[in-house]
Amino acid sequence: MTLYALLGYAVVALVVTLFIRPFINLEKSIIAYFAPFGVIYIILLFFAPTDNFSSGWHRYIGMAIGGILLFFFYIKVRNYVNKKRFEEEAARLAMEEAEAD
Repeated sequence: MTLYALLGYAVVALVVTLFIRPFINLEKSIIAYFAPFGVIYIILLFFAPTDNFSSGWHRYIGMAIGGILLFFFYIKVRNYVNKKRFEEEAARLAMEEAEAD
């Protein structure tokens, strides 16, 4: 087998991600799927038999891809939290200014 095992495990991870979608209530953004897909992909590749891959390092490519997807998800969530925090601070300042007048 060549890198087809990575694609096969990616398809399995995608099916599992879409199956658990109703239970975790994901938003419509594709980035929301990065975290569950990345975690499932890493777990599948971690427990996959090494003889499924022509070279042992192929599974680590998949794990790196899953890690990158988790990183992108983390950046998106961090930006969202910072945006909400900024909006709340702006609303608080606007209320203080309105009360001062």
